[in-house]
Amino acid sequence: MRRRNFLKKLGISTPLLIGNTSINNHSNKQYLASSYPEIKTLQDAINADGQIMVRLAFYSKNPFSKASIAGKINVKKGKQIRSKAYFFEAEEDQLNPNNNISTHTSLDHCDVLVLWIEEVSETTEIALKLSNKTTVSFSFQDILENKTHTVETGDSLIKANFLLDKEIGEIDPESLGIKVPNGDFTIAVMADTQGGDPTEPTNESNARMKIHNAFVEESVRVVNELETTPLFTIVVGDIVDSKGQWANFQAMSSYLKKLNNPLLFALGNHETAYRIELEPGYNMKAFANYFKAQKEVNGLDKLLYSFNLGAWHFIVWPDPLRKNFWETHPHYFDWLERDLEKHKERPVLFFHHVPLMPIGINPLINYAETVDVKREVIEILSKHGNVQYALSGHVHIPLKASVKTAVNYKGIRFINLPATGYRPRAFGEEDFYGDPVQGVAVVKISGKNAEIQYKNVTNQVFTYPENLNEFEEEKYPLWLKHKWELPAQEKLVNGDFRQGLKHWHKRYIYMEDENPSNICAVRAHVRKGSAATLYMKSKKRGFDIPGQDRLPQTINRICTIVKANADEKYQLKLGVKLDGNNTKLNSYNAAFIWIEGFSKSYKRLNLAYSCGKMFYNIGGNQAETRTVKPIHFDLPLSADTWQEVTLDICQDHDQAVPESPFNTLGVDRLIINLGTWTINDSKLNSPQNEQIAIFFDQISLHSASNMNDSNNYSSLDGKKIEQKKNEDFWYGGINHIAGEHIYKQS
Repeated sequence: MRRRNFLKKLGISTPLLIGNTSINNHSNKQYLASSYPEIKTLQDAINADGQIMVRLAFYSKNPFSKASIAGKINVKKGKQIRSKAYFFEAEEDQLNPNNNISTHTSLDHCDVLVLWIEEVSETTEIALKLSNKTTVSFSFQDILENKTHTVETGDSLIKANFLLDKEIGEIDPESLGIKVPNGDFTIAVMADTQGGDPTEPTNESNARMKIHNAFVEESVRVVNELETTPLFTIVVGDIVDSKGQWANFQAMSSYLKKLNNPLLFALGNHETAYRIELEPGYNMKAFANYFKAQKEVNGLDKLLYSFNLGAWHFIVWPDPLRKNFWETHPHYFDWLERDLEKHKERPVLFFHHVPLMPIGINPLINYAETVDVKREVIEILSKHGNVQYALSGHVHIPLKASVKTAVNYKGIRFINLPATGYRPRAFGEEDFYGDPVQGVAVVKISGKNAEIQYKNVTNQVFTYPENLNEFEEEKYPLWLKHKWELPAQEKLVNGDFRQGLKHWHKRYIYMEDENPSNICAVRAHVRKGSAATLYMKSKKRGFDIPGQDRLPQTINRICTIVKANADEKYQLKLGVKLDGNNTKLNSYNAAFIWIEGFSKSYKRLNLAYSCGKMFYNIGGNQAETRTVKPIHFDLPLSADTWQEVTLDICQDHDQAVPESPFNTLGVDRLIINLGTWTINDSKLNSPQNEQIAIFFDQISLHSASNMNDSNNYSSLDGKKIEQKKNEDFWYGGINHIAGEHIYKQS
């Protein structure tokens, strides 16, 4: 009844969807000229501590090969106060207290060093004396003239620029109209209001914009009707939908300004264009509309800031989720670390957009921060044990999934909040209430204690439990570690799964309470002569309702890591059987064996063998396919019969990439992945659900020294395996239609 009355009030399919504000002025569709300060003199570059921050970034000159630099850094005609390295790989890179540095970089690995320097002039010089006795140097004047000064040496590039901190700082909340509490107080938190101007022609979807606006308007009402007026309301990212157009900021401000308390913003991934320029120099022009909108609602000009209220300290962390942002803003980590040190006696509430803990659906592997960024932030947050809560958005998560994925890790309670405007993503099961999930979180502060409630637009109230499940890092190590960082075994062990999944690593997958859509389990006595067998299954998630976008499920996979020698030749052997009762081969899904090879952190080998319609980029955005494109082979499996697979890893690679034979790659570890995937949609082919299921058994890896029956090619039951045809791939791609993600044909 609540849901029916709410929708009736909302007026779905009526002009009320637009709300009562329509912005029709499109005279300024492009981004406004940034008022962010530019560095024209050294005085402009001095930070709040009276120092100049210099960023040195190390790149490979040829992005598809590895580059190395080793030497000692000296600062001349200036006084170095301190230095910090970021994105250094533990096995390869180092910076010692004497400024001796060693870095290794490639297309997907940029190493960054920040120097804090005092007593400077234009003639201050940074010199890198290399291990080959040559010296690379440049002056502050060089940086001033070029904004980003680039030096080539050997196979590497060094880029140097000044960093600024004008958008960072601790603020006085009273200056924003936030009252100093005398005792207990509350705050309101909105995630993903994500609305805008439905008449803006450059939006991706004006239909969904109308829907979001209506829910935002109702959520504002919820805040204003709270029994206790919050000291402030914060939107934790994705204030607007689309790409940060000024018209969208204007429209959302018109709704949010109706709040009866001060409004704060955190930066999300929809506040800027998708491809923004962050160089040369310290380029902040992409954030111009965000700064302007923030200035209009509260007078701030910050991306990263903190403040105190009562006994508590609050930190607002930006999450633009844009390529190269953290590599060009490494000093944000340093500021966060020092801010927490300063306030280590206070309990802390941390606001951010992109969750730092796993959510268990495919987009939140690929469309999240990198392992390096997540790990860096979490290590800083947990240092003093005073961060009590971290509240995020981004996911558009149902309330039930929000509760199930809320975890405690290193003493911090991480909660991903449902969206205020956007309709929820598909998690495969009915939510707690039949009502709309959109609404606001209410944080009730009493002394040094806090309670988190969620109130939706039909006034249903849910209280998050104080004690949350612990995140088991050992069980899901791939969330905070790269594959190449995991322990490599001397040989492939537990290929018969007698020890369950020991030595095999899996991703965290969101599991429905009933009838789970993904299964990865070891089963006993499936095959005669085998004690245990791995069973993997993926199917379209259930509870298919309008508004829940359905993106591919590709994370039902496990991997094991084995040490390798570049001079050896390797074969992988295993038995496989398709489960015919749970497989629909003429659909968009596949079972696969995926083999990667690494030389320390550098990916060199990428082979995939699959049965069915294969997702071309099965590893997603962070699988380094720009560095090493995947080579796909077809496994034409038959249902309900055991078949023997032999994969000649080296031969398959050499035939596909003859210019880079296996023995020249320097591979020191092989990563064997097994998995299933499905497109998670039934509209592209037939109304039947996609699904695929497979058994894996008796997996072994052999080198040339103990191979007795090599046919010198990969085979299925002795028949040669061929490369996959183009029509057997799905490449991805979506359209935005009225709040849903609709797949493009491919």
